[in-house]
Amino acid sequence: SAGRLGKHIDTRAHGGYVVAAGSTLPNGAYEVVDPTDPVPLPEWLYAILTPRQPTRGLMAVPVPVRASRYAAAALRAETAAVAGAGEGSRNWTLVRAARALGRFIPSGDLDRHEVEQALNSAGLAAGLRENECRAAVTSALNWSIANNPGRPA
Repeated sequence: SAGRLGKHIDTRAHGGYVVAAGSTLPNGAYEVVDPTDPVPLPEWLYAILTPRQPTRGLMAVPVPVRASRYAAAALRAETAAVAGAGEGSRNWTLVRAARALGRFIPSGDLDRHEVEQALNSAGLAAGLRENECRAAVTSALNWSIANNPGRPA
């Protein structure tokens, strides 16, 4: 869950450790300073920290005719990432995917309309609303196209 709760917050535990009362480090031992019982973990926090189950493979995305194999693979991978994004990271994942795929549009490797359709469908599959998807995809593609000019002639 690195970064899911916020910047520089990492809650991964496999292979890690927990520091709490009773833990001893070279500089001393941790002690209880407030004996108040801990409160149950809120549902919203539990949902964010629960690992997503990889239930989706790559989405079935029509491969554009003129797309290079690399661009077509990127389209499949990015749409799968968006469709599998969990609550709290869906919009960010959609924007990141659109920016990544937008660089293939000026070069002619991908068609903007095909990218928009694939990403909007993936965003809907992830649980975003249609207007959220369209706005995020349009803005991110515009940014990417402006910042990634096509191949020189």
